[in-house]
Amino acid sequence: IRQKEGESSDRDTNFLQEIANHKQRLNRCEAFGKMTQQLMEDAESMEDRVDEMQNYINQALVEFKLNVSKEYEQAAVDLTDIEERLGSVEEQNRMSQRTTSSLSTSINDLDNRLEKQASSLVDMEGTLRNVFMEDLIS
Repeated sequence: IRQKEGESSDRDTNFLQEIANHKQRLNRCEAFGKMTQQLMEDAESMEDRVDEMQNYINQALVEFKLNVSKEYEQAAVDLTDIEERLGSVEEQNRMSQRTTSSLSTSINDLDNRLEKQASSLVDMEGTLRNVFMEDLIS
């Protein structure tokens, strides 16, 4: 009987030990479940943050493209203005060259006329001397 009681006691102890082991496993499983739940919540929170960051990046990209587009349009306007001014300067330069050429031609014509008039004056002076000398002699 004692042996049976000892065996029964050993079985009870083993059974209680198994129950304790199962409780430990159950507690670890519960802890693991809580950690898993917390990790899932953290993952969802991170997904939300990733979505927010993606939205922020997309919005910043749209604004950047808009600003670049505005800058490009302004640069095109500035370039057109510069081209127009350059065309105006080129036209003024052509007009100045024509005016300079015309003035040069006019100055040459005046110079030629003055030379002719000077030559005529010299000829008239000679003629007047000859006439004066003839009058003196006569």
